[in-house]
Amino acid sequence: MKYLFLIKILIIAGLMLTVPFAADAFEARALVDKTNITLEDTVSLRVEVTGSKAQIDMSGIKDFKVMPRGSSSLTQIINGRMEKKITWQYILVPVRKGKLVIPPIRAVHK
Repeated sequence: MKYLFLIKILIIAGLMLTVPFAADAFEARALVDKTNITLEDTVSLRVEVTGSKAQIDMSGIKDFKVMPRGSSSLTQIINGRMEKKITWQYILVPVRKGKLVIPPIRAVHK
């Protein structure tokens, strides 16, 4: 008989942002596709940065193996206003059972 262990994922404080100058301000957010998984499941994590370029630091994630899946960028000009958006995709694989945490992800202006 196969037992399934549910794993509860917590996203604490979302993202920590470091914005050195107002002119270079950006907005960042992190999204996961699910919050309850088994040890056999994976979680898709998407980090979106709008405004300015930023460096994403995933080193604080210890409860999961982090596998990068690429990035995409979008630039739009609407009524003379330019908006840039960069999205990074990650697959998170749990490394243990229990209550797992995705800590704040650091986004630093480039």
